[in-house]
Amino acid sequence: MKHARRLFKIGMTLFLALAVTVILANWVWAAEPSTSGTTRIIMNITQFDQGDNQGIAVSAQLTDNGKPLGNDPVEFDLSANFFGAQQVNLATVQTDATGTATITYRPTAEGEYNFTARFRGDESHPQVEVTRTYTYSGPVSQYQPEAVGLTAIRQWITPVIFLGVGIFWLLLIVIAVRTLGGIRRAGLQGTTKSKSYRKFGQVVYQKRSSGN
Repeated sequence: MKHARRLFKIGMTLFLALAVTVILANWVWAAEPSTSGTTRIIMNITQFDQGDNQGIAVSAQLTDNGKPLGNDPVEFDLSANFFGAQQVNLATVQTDATGTATITYRPTAEGEYNFTARFRGDESHPQVEVTRTYTYSGPVSQYQPEAVGLTAIRQWITPVIFLGVGIFWLLLIVIAVRTLGGIRRAGLQGTTKSKSYRKFGQVVYQKRSSGN
């Protein structure tokens, strides 16, 4: 019965560890759901080429019932694909008097780019976001904008998380193996003691028989 309780504890610990791993994976890779209401975001994406200054201009106008919302933060995200699809924050910009916030982005390659503008809401307005895809045809920048920080994220965040989860699972396996080894040794000791008792009984019985 004691061994069964130990095995049950090991099983529950492994189950909880698996649940934590799944939750952590969802936290790293899951995208937040969008909401809608009277608050709206109108996104406009244009390409510009002014000599050495080329790229994409992304603007988002935040309105409520058609009226602009000024001095509110709008987040601009770019969809990226490293260890799964994720959204990387480009910048957070306050809207002006017309409810408009604008950023510029310099792509490093031609192709499709998915931009998201998000307003997280406040006491009077719900959260709302909009995503649009823009096909960029060049020219391309020779460097990655500092605001995106994709290289640093690739090098540190995800590997550190996987390393921590791997160490956690390794410790659980070591504990489980040592526990099972202890259970096995306890069983062998019990068997040895049982044989010793039987031998002792036989010796006592033989002595008594000889005395008679």
